[in-house]
Amino acid sequence: MKKTKSKVYLRPLTQDDLDRVLNWHNDAELYSMRGENFRYVSREVETEWLCRRLEVRTR
Repeated sequence: MKKTKSKVYLRPLTQDDLDRVLNWHNDAELYSMRGENFRYVSREVETEWLCRRLEVRTR
């Protein structure tokens, strides 16, 4: 297999990231790899969390 270089670009969260972040927060395997207990996060709770994060950033 040929190795290729890849770049990672970071950018601030936006409201468009809701589905991606919700999937991360509801990924039991990710919690397991981090040594944490999994807990389901509803779309409503995730939306509230993201809105709070976006508000803090604009202050």
